Amino acid sequence: SMLDFNPSTSALFNNIEKNDNPFILIGAGALGAQVFDHFVRMGFGTWTIIDHDNLYPHNLAKHSLDRKSVGCNKAVKVSEKANELHRMEIARPIDSDFLTIKKDNSVIAKLQDAKVIIDMSTSIAVARTLARDYNDTIKTPRISSFLNPDGTDLVVLAEDKRRKFRLDFLELQYYRCLFQEESLHDHLKYEDSLKLRYNRNSCREITNRINQTDVALNASICTKSLKSIVENGKPTISIWRTDKTTFEVRKYSFELTRWIRKDVGDWKMYFDLWLLDRMKAFRCSKLPNETGG
Repeated sequence: SMLDFNPSTSALFNNIEKNDNPFILIGAGALGAQVFDHFVRMGFGTWTIIDHDNLYPHNLAKHSLDRKSVGCNKAVKVSEKANELHRMEIARPIDSDFLTIKKDNSVIAKLQDAKVIIDMSTSIAVARTLARDYNDTIKTPRISSFLNPDGTDLVVLAEDKRRKFRLDFLELQYYRCLFQEESLHDHLKYEDSLKLRYNRNSCREITNRINQTDVALNASICTKSLKSIVENGKPTISIWRTDKTTFEVRKYSFELTRWIRKDVGDWKMYFDLWLLDRMKAFRCSKLPNETGG
């Protein structure tokens, strides 16, 4: 007899162990929706999807949804699609901006219960809020993933299980890695020609003209990376770059550095030990000379 398609059989058909852990996905845009679709088809996890954006016609170039969902909320529709595929509820949507509901008790409860919180909102404000807020109440590790402006580079910043490497610290180290790795100096290069305005009301109504093949390739890599991180709980700063000519993918992995906290009055100050060591080395190289005053 033919087996029906459900979370158990989809895991079987994908040759992985079924995972029933709850996950939070913030952001159901092009990358987030395709990564979510991969996880759904693998029978991996149960999901809460948070996104306040609607699907527009131009989104169809790179989104997992189709024309029937145009004008509707992305989180609602990707959840409906997942639930219809498995004929059971594996995803629940929250049609809200995460920054406006972050203090909602029901949302906090979901964040507390989740195995991992995955931020694919492409919002620095969301990533930093996740890193700095709820540190005493929510122990769930956070992961942030996004594409660079032209879509050739995938970035994954992941906290460890115990959150010793916080997401905001990883963000700062990620910028340092870009500076130190000469081949990535063009990683954040911005070109107006890559932007397309689809309305006239605000700066948010601009989209990157990234090719669907780049999104699809990076979504697959991202899914594999996130699954591995969920299973091993290790922190990471990783960048995958696709060569525009040969289409080869190169992975950049960077050594993480530790931070220390110093409390000064009401201030909580964090210092990167790598930076302190470098400052000490520069100072020692000039001794016994004074540095001036």
